[in-house]
This record gives sequence, structure tokens and C-alpha cells, in this order.
Amino acid sequence: MSVIRAHLTAEEAATLDAMSERVMRGLADVTQACREATKAAPSLQLQAAVASYIAHIAGQMIARAEFVALNAGGNEEAVHTLCGGAFNDGRDAAYAEVQKSGGLNAPTTGAPLQ
Repeated sequence: MSVIRAHLTAEEAATLDAMSERVMRGLADVTQACREATKAAPSLQLQAAVASYIAHIAGQMIARAEFVALNAGGNEEAVHTLCGGAFNDGRDAAYAEVQKSGGLNAPTTGAPLQ
């Protein structure tokens, strides 16, 4: 992300920052809803259903990211590579955050991700 950000104008970077802030606030609500659902009924079936739902939403978000880049005139192969790499970077960052917060159980037990 920082490589792409380096090529943005100050105005574009500010737009990206504002969007990012709104998205992160929304994700905090999503994360809390998932925590509450899995805490209320922590069966393996519900855990799997919540995981499946979150992965489905992530897939939809990746597709929307690709649509943005494709509609801007991006080459399909380059767009898939860029978005796939960004997805992997995001997943790696999330795992690193979880490890700092106390291990893999932290996101589903209500422990804050800082």
C-alpha cells in the first residue's frame, strides 16, 4: 500500500485517509458483531458459519476493488495481481496484529485488536 501511496498527490492521499478512517470505523462494528455472535453461541457450527460469512464478504470487497481498478482502465491481469497482493498483505498484517494481541483466539473472544 505504501508503494502506491507514494504516487498520490496530497489531495488524493487525504481522500484515501478519509475513506480509510470510515472503513476502519465500519470494520470495528463488523468485528464487534462477529465477536458477539460467536460469544453468544460458541458452537463449532456457528464459528464455521461466521467464518464463512466473513470470507464471503471479503471476497465481495476484493471484487469491488477490482471493479474500481478495471473501470478506471486497468489491465485485468495487472488488477488481479495488484488486488491479490494487497489481499495477502492485509491478511498477513491481520495475523501479525492478532499475534501481538495475544494469539489467534483474540479476535473471537472480544480481546481488542490494537
